[in-house]
Amino acid sequence: LNNNYFHHLNQFYAMMDLNKEYLEQEYAHNLEKRQHIIARAKELESESVVQKALNELQYLHKLWKEEAEPVAEEFREKTWDEFKEISNRIHARKSELNAVHEAEQAANLEKKNGIIAEIVALAAPAAEITHSYWQQAIKRVEELREEFLKTGSVPRNESNQNWNDFKTTLRGFNTTKNNYFMPISLMNINAK
Repeated sequence: LNNNYFHHLNQFYAMMDLNKEYLEQEYAHNLEKRQHIIARAKELESESVVQKALNELQYLHKLWKEEAEPVAEEFREKTWDEFKEISNRIHARKSELNAVHEAEQAANLEKKNGIIAEIVALAAPAAEITHSYWQQAIKRVEELREEFLKTGSVPRNESNQNWNDFKTTLRGFNTTKNNYFMPISLMNINAK
């Protein structure tokens, strides 16, 4: 009975040692997974398309939560802090990009408002209006219209108002122009 007891006791301790070895191997494998995720996140820092980097970063966070199983105690906080720091830097790039984009949109809005003001000025000239003036004004308005349409986007909250102002200004210009040419057209019809 005593020999049987010691035999099973030895097997228990052998299993415990195997379990420790297995656990160490598992921790090492899990640490490798986490380091691979961190390495991929570091690559994303240099990704030129920030939105693509953010989408993949989101996937990496999902992997971290679902597949990056526990690691040894001394690596848990260290790996998470490193991954979190990289994530924060990528998100900071997104914030910088948003600030640049907003500045571009504000500049586009200013440019579009300048175009609208120029069309308004063409519709109400200070000098005497002649046929050649209107021919030049029509060409210039067409150039301004093309420029307006080519100019990039404006802030979303200003977009509809800016577009409506542009359409209203064009209609006003066309109405003024048509009012000038209308009597000339009627005289030509009466002369025939």
